[in-house]
Amino acid sequence: MIYVAYTAALVLVLVSLLAVLTILMQRPSTNAGMGAALGGGAAESALGGDAANVLSKLTYSLIAVFFVLSFGLYLIFLASDKNQKSSALEGLAAPTVSAPAQNISAPPTPPAPVDTALPPAPAPVPPSAPAPDSAPAPAPASAPAPAASEPAATP
Repeated sequence: MIYVAYTAALVLVLVSLLAVLTILMQRPSTNAGMGAALGGGAAESALGGDAANVLSKLTYSLIAVFFVLSFGLYLIFLASDKNQKSSALEGLAAPTVSAPAQNISAPPTPPAPVDTALPPAPAPVPPSAPAPDSAPAPAPASAPAPAASEPAATP
């Protein structure tokens, strides 16, 4: 079955190339087309004076073959894909379900409760003291001088 698919795919590629060549050989006007580019009317000399009708019919039939082959390849690969899936599933055994035991000595224990509370938040950290290598701020110039250590005399 797979050889048929690959053979059909090869034929599809060949039909595609032939369809492209027949489309390029057609001339929409008197000075265009691949026939004029490759030898000045090679299609007319090979197919006769009625080359446009022959090339048109050949193009229509090649495109029809292209669509039929494409749809056939789709169906072939779809069928082979289903066969591969079913063969892969045949190897799996269905799970067996056993009956529950008749004598149950103790009731089942309930599952342990789940603690959903959030952990306590960490304590706030106080702002740190300035680094020891930084110099102290200078005193303002308008501040009074510090008093002497002796008490002031009273009159």
